[in-house]
Amino acid sequence: MAPLLQIVGLQVERADQLILRGVSLSLEAGEILLIVGGPGSGKTALAEALLGLPPARLTGGSIVFRGADLEGVAPFQRARKGIFLGFQAPPVLPGVALGDLTRAQTAAIPGARQSLRERRARFGVDEELACADARCRGELLQLACWTPSLVVLDVLGPGLSPATLTLAGQAAAEAAAAGAGVLLLAVPEAVPPGLPRHRAARLEDGRLC
Repeated sequence: MAPLLQIVGLQVERADQLILRGVSLSLEAGEILLIVGGPGSGKTALAEALLGLPPARLTGGSIVFRGADLEGVAPFQRARKGIFLGFQAPPVLPGVALGDLTRAQTAAIPGARQSLRERRARFGVDEELACADARCRGELLQLACWTPSLVVLDVLGPGLSPATLTLAGQAAAEAAAAGAGVLLLAVPEAVPPGLPRHRAARLEDGRLC
């Protein structure tokens, strides 16, 4: 049986600079793959490439999700296919509150879950998202409102509190237990404690090692 996600020889540029240099990996449903790398190693470029987001530009290799090549598939279509991306620096949408976004998400996306009030309380989310902890928790809340097939968490950057790292690890474990493949991208100091059984790799200078 083919894996949920298969990446072969991925090359990605940002601003005409080659960032990913032949990355290959596979991920099964229900599996957690932790990729650790320092700032500038290519973690965010990998996340952007998986959802087809600029400024990442695919220049070589392939991304196959559920047996279908994602080349030419728009970001919103990838989301509808079941790919969730949690941003380390989520884009700001002027006039759109996080509560409005999560309510729209639960209404529009198949597999979205309800009970927003309880989930907001669990993650301690407010509308300001003024610090790294708040932004990370806001992304985890959005994950908790949905049941994706592939979870890409590019939220584990510097400055996160131990409590937020624990929540991120719990969210990853819950998504994997529900059958999703989970790709965790983290700087070395932000690896969540107590992760369940998982594979790990290091991303350095755009290459997995």
